Amino acid sequence: MNPDLDTEFDRGLVKCQVFSETKENAIPQFPNAKASEGNAAYQKAADLFDYLKNKGLRLIEAILVE
Repeated sequence: MNPDLDTEFDRGLVKCQVFSETKENAIPQFPNAKASEGNAAYQKAADLFDYLKNKGLRLIEAILVE
């Protein structure tokens, strides 16, 4: 896990974690900041975060979209 995201899981290792709206909005800020520096990999991650959030999809569902 990236320590820059400062994510703490309240119940230890869990399969599903619900984030507050504040934390949900803060998580994509890290790849967005790196993407603004011109890093293509972080731009893809930032785009994926936006896609998942806007469409309400889980990662596995987004991967299967053609």
